[in-house]
Amino acid sequence: MTVSTDAPVCVNCGVPVDPTGPAVALAGANGCTGPVFVAFVAEAPTLGTGGVVHLTCYIHAHGDRALAELLHAPKQRAMDRH
Repeated sequence: MTVSTDAPVCVNCGVPVDPTGPAVALAGANGCTGPVFVAFVAEAPTLGTGGVVHLTCYIHAHGDRALAELLHAPKQRAMDRH
């Protein structure tokens, strides 16, 4: 699949991130602080000021456990509110 030239670029590897796919948004994505898993890059209201990272790049930098924690973070935040 060819990614358009206006697609966001991964801050780790410099390769464009597919806007129709998932990524990790850094620094304040969608109003949250820190990294946030984004299922569809193009659908995210804001991607944050730190840019985006491919899932594989995030795993290589932080490990698969860190990605798993990001995936479960919204559920944990919802549970903490109750």
